Order: sequence, then C-alpha cells, then structure tokens
Amino acid sequence: MNIREKRTSISQFAAALRQQPRHSRRDLLIADTLDSLCRHCDLYDAARVSSNPFHPELLQAVLDDDLSPDALFALFECLAVLVRLRKRAHPAVPLDEAEENLLQHFESSGQWLPDDPTMVSHWYWHAADCATQDN
Repeated sequence: MNIREKRTSISQFAAALRQQPRHSRRDLLIADTLDSLCRHCDLYDAARVSSNPFHPELLQAVLDDDLSPDALFALFECLAVLVRLRKRAHPAVPLDEAEENLLQHFESSGQWLPDDPTMVSHWYWHAADCATQDN
C-alpha cells in the first residue's frame, strides 16, 4: 500500500490530532508532517518508503485512529525515518518547513543517537542511507 492511496485517512488523522484539547509541540509536528506526507506523496512513494518496517506501522496507527501518547510517540519515530528516507532519495527536492522541523526535533532531542541500539536509531542514522543508495 502506498502513501497516495491513504492520503484521505492520513489527512483526517492529522486534523483529528489538531482538534485534541491538549497537544504538545511534538503532536503539532506530527500533524504538520502528516500533511506534508500527503502533499508530497509521490516523492515518498518514489523513495520506496514502504520497504521498511515503519511504513506499515504508520499506516496502521492512522487506520486505528489512535491518538494516545504512546501511539503518537511511535508515529513520531515512524515519520522521522520516512522523512529521512525521502530526503536521502530526493536530495534535490528540499524538505518543507514541517519536515525540516520534525527532523530537527528528532535529531536535537538527544533521545535517538547514532550509536543507540534501537531499530529507530539504526534506520534513521544508518539504514536510510543504505536504502536510498539502491534508488
């Protein structure tokens, strides 16, 4: 399943997230980046972002309409990896402000470091580079 096919669901999820009575800066970054994902769906699909474990997790979170803190934390991680894949696959196409802000927040938080043994850190810092070299 590609991003283009799920644009409506993704947009609806972003709108629902913005309508929550309480949301954090990270939640707004998620909503804004989901909108970017929809706007640039062809770039994401061309970058073959679906060939990693974070793509189905993102789509499942959207389909589940789960706005819990744990689900949004996982969604933030998914988006960071997918945006990084898109950036590496299409370096001539600049990221928009929402995408840049999400990556900046991810990288500056200190929570995901290049030498962390987590799957998110591995995909973000290392596998994204390898995955896009094949494109």
